[in-house]
Amino acid sequence: MVNIIIFDVIFLDVYPALANAIIVFLMLLFILFFNKEIIIKVYQNLISSPRNSKVPLKRKVLTIGITIIFIVLIFSFDSLIEYWLGASKEKIIE
Repeated sequence: MVNIIIFDVIFLDVYPALANAIIVFLMLLFILFFNKEIIIKVYQNLISSPRNSKVPLKRKVLTIGITIIFIVLIFSFDSLIEYWLGASKEKIIE
């Protein structure tokens, strides 16, 4: 994300792209900061020996559904912030 922000600042004159990259990067940092203990545990579990898990299909589908809902909410929030900043009113291609 940092390389996208730097590229937008130096080469592009398109502020909606820069605003979107900064918003998404800040949200990513907040997510990582507030969940650092969980992320460390997940990373440790990923690099340890694999176990056979028998998660029911209903639980998997529910988890995927909740994840999709969160993704929609995050992108809606991002679009709302861009609209409030006036970034979505600019035209990328004139």
